[in-house]
Amino acid sequence: MARAAVALRREPSAFTWLRRGFTETVTAKGRLRPNLHRLDVKDWIHFEPSSEHLQKKQEIFQSPVRHLHLLQAEGCLGPQREVLDMLLDHLPRWYPENFQVTPVSTPGQPFGSDTVVALKVADVDVSYRLGDFEHFPLELASLLVQEDLVLVEDGTVVAGSVLFSFTRFHERFGMNMDQIHRKVQQYQRDLEKPVNKVFATLEHDRPMWRSNWNVSWSDDILAGYSRYPHRNPGISEDERASLFQEMKERIEQKGLGDSAWLKVEYQTLRRLRQHPKCILFTVRTFLNSLDELPGEPLAAKALLQNLDRLQPTEFSKYLGIDDAYLFQSLRRFVVANCGLCEPPADKISCRFLVELLDAKFAQQEQLIRKLIRDVRDPVPEFPVETMDLQQLGATSREPLVVKEPVLEVCDLDFPEKSEEEDEELKPQTPSKGAGVRSGKLGVTVMKERWEPEPFWKVFVKGPLDGYMGIVVLINLAFMILETQSTGATLDFSLGLSSDAGWNIDENFFQVAEYIFFSMYTVDVLVRIIVLRHEWYFDPRQGFMFLNIFDACVVAVNAFELLLMPLLVWGSDQDQVNSIRVIKLMRIARTLRIVKTVQLFRQLRLLVGTCVASIGALFWSMVLLMVLKVGFALVICQALQPVILDLNTEDSTRREVNRLYGSFLKALYTMFEITHSGSWRAVVRPIVERVNAWYAVLFLTYITLVVFAVIRIVTALFLKETLASAALDSDMVMEDNRRAALEAQMKLEELFRAADDDGDGHLSPDEFVEALSLPSVQGFLQSMDVSIRDTGPLFEILDDGDGLITITEFCKGLLQLKGMARALDIIVLQRENAKVLRECREMHAHLQTFFTLR
Repeated sequence: MARAAVALRREPSAFTWLRRGFTETVTAKGRLRPNLHRLDVKDWIHFEPSSEHLQKKQEIFQSPVRHLHLLQAEGCLGPQREVLDMLLDHLPRWYPENFQVTPVSTPGQPFGSDTVVALKVADVDVSYRLGDFEHFPLELASLLVQEDLVLVEDGTVVAGSVLFSFTRFHERFGMNMDQIHRKVQQYQRDLEKPVNKVFATLEHDRPMWRSNWNVSWSDDILAGYSRYPHRNPGISEDERASLFQEMKERIEQKGLGDSAWLKVEYQTLRRLRQHPKCILFTVRTFLNSLDELPGEPLAAKALLQNLDRLQPTEFSKYLGIDDAYLFQSLRRFVVANCGLCEPPADKISCRFLVELLDAKFAQQEQLIRKLIRDVRDPVPEFPVETMDLQQLGATSREPLVVKEPVLEVCDLDFPEKSEEEDEELKPQTPSKGAGVRSGKLGVTVMKERWEPEPFWKVFVKGPLDGYMGIVVLINLAFMILETQSTGATLDFSLGLSSDAGWNIDENFFQVAEYIFFSMYTVDVLVRIIVLRHEWYFDPRQGFMFLNIFDACVVAVNAFELLLMPLLVWGSDQDQVNSIRVIKLMRIARTLRIVKTVQLFRQLRLLVGTCVASIGALFWSMVLLMVLKVGFALVICQALQPVILDLNTEDSTRREVNRLYGSFLKALYTMFEITHSGSWRAVVRPIVERVNAWYAVLFLTYITLVVFAVIRIVTALFLKETLASAALDSDMVMEDNRRAALEAQMKLEELFRAADDDGDGHLSPDEFVEALSLPSVQGFLQSMDVSIRDTGPLFEILDDGDGLITITEFCKGLLQLKGMARALDIIVLQRENAKVLRECREMHAHLQTFFTLR
C-alpha cells in the first residue's frame, strides 16, 4: 500500500484511484463501506508541483467570501499550531525542492514566531512568517498545501479551511459527524458504527486514508453549486427540471465526455499527538474530464463495477447521479470504453436458457434462506430476481443487457435488527465485564487486522515473560541459599551446631543481588519503551497491574541497594531486614511464566480465577464484617457488667475480659468464631461459667452466619469466579485447542487400529468392518460422534479415489462431532456462492455467444 501511495504522489489524478482499485464505495450487496486503509506517515500529504489550487486559496482568503471557507472556534489555537508544526516538519523533509523553513527556536515550541517558510512551485514563489498567523495558524497551514483541512475535536468540527471538496462549509461548522452525514443515504445503517470505531482507535503515528468519487456537471475546481446546480436550495422544482433537461440536451449535442467530469477525493485522518481529542482531516480533490476515460481501461472497468453496484441503491443521488438519464448515459459511455457493447434487440435466442438459470438461482437462494432461518442466523438480502417456472416458455422481445460478471463474496454484513430482536438475542452473562471485554476485544482485533504488531512487541508480550520467570526462580534460589547459610551461622553462634556454616563469602550474594537488580531494571525499561502506553493500559486486558507491580518492586529494590546504605549507615539492622522482607514480594513475578508454559495450565486457571474473584471477595467480606460488628457490639455490651461484677470469680472476669472486654477484643473473637471453626473454645467458657442462656445467642449466630450465610456466600462466590473464568477468551481458546488435539490423537489411534494391512489407507471393507464394532461405536459416541450408517459415510469422507487417508478420516469425523452449527451453514452458503458465481460467468458467456451468432 505504501508503494502504491508513492506512485500516486508522482501521478495524481481522478483516474489513478479507480485504475488501482482503491475507490470502492459500495459492496456487491449494495452496502456502503468506509473504504479505509492504513497509511505510511511519509505519504500523508500528496503535494503536486502545480499552482492552481494554491493561487485559488490566496485569492479566496483575500476576498469578501473568506469567512465562508475559513472558520475557527474559540479555544482551538493549540491544535491548529500543532497541525502547522506537523506540516513544517513534513513538507521540507519530503519535498525539499519546494519548501524551505528557517526555524527560529522558541522555548517549548518547535518553531518560533519569527520562523519563515518559503514556498516555490510553478508560478508561486512566496514566503510566510509564522508570527503573522498567530491568531489563525490553520490559515497558513492551508496556504502551504493543496488539500482542504478540517479539524475535529470530540467528533465536532472546530476549525477548517475548505474550498475544493464540499460546499456550504460554514453551515457544517460546529456540527458533529452524525449531523453532517444525516442527509447521506444509508450512512446510519452502514457507516456510522465502523466510522465511530475508527475514530476511537486512530493513532498519531498510524494515520488512515480513504477515497470516494462522484460526477460533477462543471470543471470548476472551487466547490459550489456550479458542480451540482440542481442541488441549489434556492431554485424551484420547475427550475430544477429545466436544469436536468439542459443537461440532457448538452449530452445529446456534445456527448458525455464534454458534459461531465469525474471528481475523486483523497482523504486522510490523523490524530494529533499533543491534543489527542482532535483529529485532522485532509481532503485532496482531483477533477478530470470523462474524455480522458478511453485511455484508462482499468479505471473504466472499476467505474463500471461501482455503477452496477449503485443501481439498486439510493446512494447514487449523493454522488451527483440524480437523474436516470444521466445514470444510463454514464453507464453506456463507460461500457463503450471498456471494450464492450450493448447487444442488439433481436438477438434473443438464448432467452430460454437465461431464464432457466435465473429460476435455478432463485430456488437455491430460497433453500439456503430456509436452512439459515432454522438455526436462527440472520443473513443479508440478496438482490435475486425470482420468477415462476411456468413463464419459461414465454418469449420476450426486450433487449438483453450484457453485464460484465462481478465476483461477489458472501460476507457477513448482516442487516440491522430491531430493538426487540436485539434484546431477545442478547447473551445473558453473569458478569458486567463481559460486554466491556468484548468491546475492548473489538478494538484490538481492528488494530491487528490493519497492521500486525512488530517483532519486539510480540516478544515482550510473550516469550520475555517466560525468560523473566526463569530469572525470578533463579533469584529465589539464591535468596533461599543466602538465608540457609545465615541460619547455619546463627546455629553455630548459639552453640547449637559444631559446623560454622557453608563458608560462602557474603560478597558473592551481594554481587548476585546487583546483577539481578540490573536485569529487572532492564526488563522494566524495555517494556516501557516497547509497549509505551500499553505498558500500563491494554485495550483488551485493561490496566496492567502486573507491570505496575514490577516497577514498584524494582523501585523498592533500588531503594535498598542504592539509597538504604546511605540512610541507615550504622543504624539498627532490623530496619534493613524490614526492607528485605518487602523484596520477597518479587516471588509474585513468577506468575508471568504461567502465561507462556503449557505445563502451568492448571496453575494459570487457578490464578486467573483468583484474580477474577476479587470483586466477589470484597463484597463478601463487607457483608460478613457488618454481621460480625453487629454481634460483637451486642455480646460486648452484654458481658461488660459481668466483668464489673465483684461477686464474680476473678478467673472468670479475666477470661471474659480477655475474650469480650472491649469492642476490638469482641470483634477479634467473632472473627475466630466465624472463620476458624474453633468457636467451642471461646463460647463454652461463657455458657458454663457465666450463664447458660448465652448459648441461645451464640447458637443463633452460629446457625445463621457460620452455617447459612457462609455457605450462601461461598456458593455465590464460586459461581461468580467460575463464570468469570469461563468468559476468559484465552482460556476458552486454549481449552478448545487442547480438546481438539486430544480428539485428533484418539481418532489417529482408531485409524491405525482399523488399518489392518498398515498401508496408511482404509478401504471400504476395512472402514465398514471397523466402524461396525460395538466398541468403536461406543468410543465414537463418547466423542459426541454419531454413526448410523457406515456405507454412505465412507462416500462422504472419500475424495473420490476409493480410499480414505488418515487426514480425511480425522477431519471428516471431527466435522460430524455434535449437531450442525451455524458455521456449517455459513460454509455451505459460501460454497453455494462460488457455484452461483461460476453460473453467472457461464450465463454471461452464453449471452455473448448467442448474441454474436
